[in-house]
Amino acid sequence: MKNLCLRFQKKDKALFKRIQRIVQQAKVKYAEFLNSGKVTNEVIKSTLLLGQLDPIFRARVVDVNIGVIDDKDVEDLKNLISVIDPKTFKANKICLLDPAFGKASKLVGGADIDLVIDDMMIDIKTTKKFELQRAYFNQLTGYYILCKIGSIDGMPSEHAIKRLGLYFSRYTYFYVLKVRDIINENTFPNFVEWFRKRAEEK
Repeated sequence: MKNLCLRFQKKDKALFKRIQRIVQQAKVKYAEFLNSGKVTNEVIKSTLLLGQLDPIFRARVVDVNIGVIDDKDVEDLKNLISVIDPKTFKANKICLLDPAFGKASKLVGGADIDLVIDDMMIDIKTTKKFELQRAYFNQLTGYYILCKIGSIDGMPSEHAIKRLGLYFSRYTYFYVLKVRDIINENTFPNFVEWFRKRAEEK
């Protein structure tokens, strides 16, 4: 992120200053949240603003509305947070937010999982339609393959992922799969190697 900011600083000083303000303000609001434990509108706004920076870091794309937040989005996110059961996302040992898969992420042009809690990778779906699509299953298994190729950033090397989860935030529904129920450990290593080579060719 530092190198990216330096490039923007040289090319567009106004944009760089805007990004800098967003990051600095987010740090302040995050500190306030840690101190109070309250998810205020200001904390939510900072979260949404940071989300606008994500495409810059991942795809070098700048949102034309960067720095502008719709109050309806704030209210929507506030409602989504209000219905979460804290026990659902309680970690015993490991909690990683938005980690990538080391060098494996680059094989597919950049990839990360929304959340890792203990032995489970979780992808969060904020969709209007409540359905388990095949694409979601493919996405989760694809993340697991990348995990086996490049591990997960910030996770101890000896730690294993045993579950894959989908959380439908608008319906507070958690769908969990056990890796052992969908992966044949006898043939899977060969498939992972095939996938790695195929990705490198592409």
